[in-house]
Order: sequence, then C-alpha cells, then structure tokens
Amino acid sequence: MKRKDQKWHTWEVAGLFAVILLGNTLHFVYDWTGQARWAAYISAVNESTWEHMKLLFVPWFLWTAAECIGLRSLRLTPTLGVMMVFRFVISPALGAALCALLGIKNVYVLK
Repeated sequence: MKRKDQKWHTWEVAGLFAVILLGNTLHFVYDWTGQARWAAYISAVNESTWEHMKLLFVPWFLWTAAECIGLRSLRLTPTLGVMMVFRFVISPALGAALCALLGIKNVYVLK
C-alpha cells in the first residue's frame, strides 16, 4: 500500500510543475500561433479573468487525464475539489467584489 501512495505522490508533484509550466506557456500561445482560432480555445487571448482561468483549467484537465491513464485510477481528493471551486468560483467573485468596494471600474472580467 505504501508503494502505491508514493507513486501517487510522485505524480502529484510532477503534475504541479507540469501545470505551472504549461499554464505559463499557454499565456503566449495565442500570439505565437498568429492568433489562430484553435489557440483561442485553450490559451489566453486577452487579460480578462476568464482567459486566465483557462490557463489553469486546460493544463489541470490534461494532467488529470494523463494521471488517470498513468495510475489507472481516478483519485480525486477533497483538497483538489476545494481548490478547483475556489479558483473558478470564489476567487473571481471575491475579485469582482473587491473592485466594486474600491470603486475600480476598468477591470476585465469578460471581454
């Protein structure tokens, strides 16, 4: 049992670095491809909150699929679920609320 947990931990640590690296790379793919239509679906086309959420979701989704294939199981932890809910729901809502409280009007949420 310990060997299986060690293998899962190794995949998680590798996934952290893979998601960070791919997410940061995706920030520039749209321009690197000459603003190709297919690149717009997976990378950021402007500086809005939505576009930056894609920079986390796309690599995370791809890594989760690779992890499920590599480990031959889907091991979703409560921490992962909480992190995804926070990143895609609570974080943008808090950002919008903070901007409203501070009176900041020129913020890209959806563009």
